[in-house]
Amino acid sequence: MRLFRLPVFFLASIPWTAMSNGTHPEARTAGERLHAIFDAQWQWTLENHPTWASQLGDLRYNDRWPDVSLAAIEKRNAHAQEVYKCSASRK
Repeated sequence: MRLFRLPVFFLASIPWTAMSNGTHPEARTAGERLHAIFDAQWQWTLENHPTWASQLGDLRYNDRWPDVSLAAIEKRNAHAQEVYKCSASRK
């Protein structure tokens, strides 16, 4: 199950990448859009898993502990489901 979560995290940024970029999504190449998706999802993962980010050498989140509350878990699951819906609708 752990291996399944990481690809889902990468897909989670599909809708946010297009919205956060000032350019129209079709104005970039497919490769650029894919790399933007990977980058946005990587940043989301590091921010939501601060101790792992610290282990990887990213010290931006050293002032945080992971949120293991039920509400945070539900939020991460909802995020993963949203990513899945968005990726399924883009086929």
